[in-house]
Amino acid sequence: MNKLMTQTPPGEENTFNIFVNPTLNLSVAVSATIVLVLAGLIAGYIPSRRAARLKTVDALRHNK
Repeated sequence: MNKLMTQTPPGEENTFNIFVNPTLNLSVAVSATIVLVLAGLIAGYIPSRRAARLKTVDALRHNK
């Protein structure tokens, strides 16, 4: 894949140099992981808290 990305037609500037030697900054990876975990926790907590407040009979009655 890298070989395909580095080949360009003659006369054109090679604009795909970013794909030749990709690097990853550790702080960016850790920050992204923390943000995604927090988003997942919030996305799961809000509906579960709402569902926990329902009575079982009412929840089953509306689940048709």
